[in-house]
Amino acid sequence: MNYSERLGQIRNESFQHALDRFGLGDFVSAQAIPHGLFGQNVFLTSTKGEYVFRGNPLYRGQFETERFMAERLHKETDAPVPWPYLVDGSDGIFGWAYTIMPRLRGLQLASRDVVSKLSQRDRLEIAQAMGANLAQMHEFRWEHCGVYDHATDSVPPLDGAFWPRWKERSEECNELTGGPTSSEEVFYRWVCTRIRFFLDRAVESSEASTGRITAPSDVDWVAGILDDSKAALLEPFQPCFVMNDYKEGNAVAEKTDGRWRITGVFDLMEAYFGDGEADLSRSLAAYGIGDESGNERAYAFLNAYLRNRKEQIVRPGFIERFAVYMVMDRMIMWAYGRKEGWFDGLADFRSYCEPFLSLSPGKLSAILSHNKTDAGDGK
Repeated sequence: MNYSERLGQIRNESFQHALDRFGLGDFVSAQAIPHGLFGQNVFLTSTKGEYVFRGNPLYRGQFETERFMAERLHKETDAPVPWPYLVDGSDGIFGWAYTIMPRLRGLQLASRDVVSKLSQRDRLEIAQAMGANLAQMHEFRWEHCGVYDHATDSVPPLDGAFWPRWKERSEECNELTGGPTSSEEVFYRWVCTRIRFFLDRAVESSEASTGRITAPSDVDWVAGILDDSKAALLEPFQPCFVMNDYKEGNAVAEKTDGRWRITGVFDLMEAYFGDGEADLSRSLAAYGIGDESGNERAYAFLNAYLRNRKEQIVRPGFIERFAVYMVMDRMIMWAYGRKEGWFDGLADFRSYCEPFLSLSPGKLSAILSHNKTDAGDGK
């Protein structure tokens, strides 16, 4: 059966070989998973249980990164993640590496059919559960900002220059590093170079013939936000786990005893260690932050996150950092989606991104009212 464009044809006998590799019983069935952008996953059932099979890594070390993050989240927090996370890095069975993990119970929030059957109250409570669960995940702290290195099975400190995991690091990138700086300064430089990497990618892929253009005015607008927010990003923080793709599409949930709970979070391949506030952007964008009517789920998510953090005091400059982290998140989406035609109705990046930056001062003030420190414009 052909499971996806990425996985291609897989015979039942091959799944059995993979199950044998880890002593997971006899093959019963396999089912393609329609959700997800890259088509790496298959629901796999054996005589010993239900699993998720994940194959053909997008970059070298993807599954090792996911295993590292899943193991430590499992050991150090109460956040529900798939564990054990079994990785076979050889290509002897499928021609590429694969991993098998337990299938987590709960409703697939990535399914439109599932979500369409939920009431508005259910969806609001799920957003709150997502916020509380993210606070749990951010209890996984690290001594410095960094990205997992599968070659050394370690997390070296960031050097201030972002480079994507799927590309060899360039000399130009190496030239951006150096100089004794604080961890906040290093993270600020890393955020700036990350935004600029995807901004340059979007500019380079501009096509006047199709109208898919990232304009010079976009570059100036982004530079202005980075300049205006530097002091806020230099506020001290404790580095923690940042999933980088935290959203309902990567979670399952169930309602027990009248209360919604997140029963699983998956797809940890983009995770790193940095400022946990950066993880708010993907979910807030998905919930519709900045809608003129004010999206109730977005603020319910944010409120639940802040309320459930152990350190409930919000650092000064929250709104300024929010703008940078949202620009970073939306720029990644823009650089990829512009080539795919996702944003053909929009003239430039600013017109796409700016509405997401429109936090309601009144609603934010109510959320932050219990904090005693200045939170930027939201105090």
